Amino acid sequence: DREYRFLDGYVKNPIYEDAVMHLFILVKDFLTSDWEGGVNYGLQNGYLL
Repeated sequence: DREYRFLDGYVKNPIYEDAVMHLFILVKDFLTSDWEGGVNYGLQNGYLL
């Protein structure tokens, strides 16, 4: 993207606040959740199929 940034017709894409907040909350919830591990836990939650 760097090489195109200085072209005359370059249009910068906006950063949407709602998308940033959604991703922030998603990561925060993941990092603060209980990190119970193991294959059994993954199977119960459908992560390991």
